[in-house]
Amino acid sequence: IELLARARAELASHPRTTLRLCTQHEALHPQGVLREEREVLVIDALLATDARAAAEARAQRFRRDFPHSVHERHVEQALEQADSR
Repeated sequence: IELLARARAELASHPRTTLRLCTQHEALHPQGVLREEREVLVIDALLATDARAAAEARAQRFRRDFPHSVHERHVEQALEQADSR
C-alpha cells in the first residue's frame, strides 16, 4: 500500500517516479489485491509522460483483465483528455 500511495502522490509532478514505484510494486505483488489500482496509476503516468502508445496498450490489457472495473470510466476519460491535448 505504501508504494502505491507514494506513486499516487508523485503522479502530478513526477510521473516517471510513479512508473518506477509501480514497477517495484508489480515485482513485489504481481497478482496483489491492488493490481487494478496500480494499473490505473501506470496508465495515468504513461499519459503524463506522453507515452500514448504504451498507455493505449496498457489500457487494452486493463479492459481485458478488469472488464467490470469501477475505474473503467477514469481510464477512458484519461485517454480522451490525452487526445484533446
